[in-house]
Amino acid sequence: MVHLSPEVVRPSTAVAAARPAARRASPIRVAFCIDNFQIGGTELNAVRWAEHLNPERFHLTLVHFQADGPLRGRYERIGAQLIHVPLRNMYGPGAIRQGIRLARLLARERIEVFHAHDVYSNIFGVLWARLAGVPAVIASRRWWHRSDHRARQLANRWAYRAAHHVVANSPSVAALLARDEGVAPAKIVCLPTVSPRRRFSRCRRPSARRGVRGWASRATRR
Repeated sequence: MVHLSPEVVRPSTAVAAARPAARRASPIRVAFCIDNFQIGGTELNAVRWAEHLNPERFHLTLVHFQADGPLRGRYERIGAQLIHVPLRNMYGPGAIRQGIRLARLLARERIEVFHAHDVYSNIFGVLWARLAGVPAVIASRRWWHRSDHRARQLANRWAYRAAHHVVANSPSVAALLARDEGVAPAKIVCLPTVSPRRRFSRCRRPSARRGVRGWASRATRR
């Protein structure tokens, strides 16, 4: 049983070990990675998570592939650092150049937690975050059906396995990750969708250990 509440945030073991003792009182440096600012389930969930973060405990950088959209202003209002990574596709010289740029930025900003929120940020972001040496890299699975695009499906599967943890938004999606994608159950963290009027609920994950090894178990603004 995993208890998730937006009251307190605990850094993962990897993050805590990576931080010098003198810096542990400073905000944890978190990067979210999203494809766009449009109004959709994944996009709304990401921005609500961002709005829950206590700015005294977290410094948020937002990596985004599309430049504009209706949700951009909500990130700007909470003071997130916005980094546009323009991508025409996930492959080719242009994508490699943008990936190197992203990896350098993550290293320069001393990002401690990198959370990819959707298909494209899984595929692109997890790879470069791992190459940048980010201590805690998190992928996400918030959908039932596999992509019809075979290469995209395989790239996402690789991202799940390369990430330190994978967030699922329901017990059934968590079970799918373990059963169909071959993700080790100990890597899966079940985080229900954020709702403006609801606290995170208890959520089972397959063969889960007690506790959460992900980047956060509580994340509210006080």
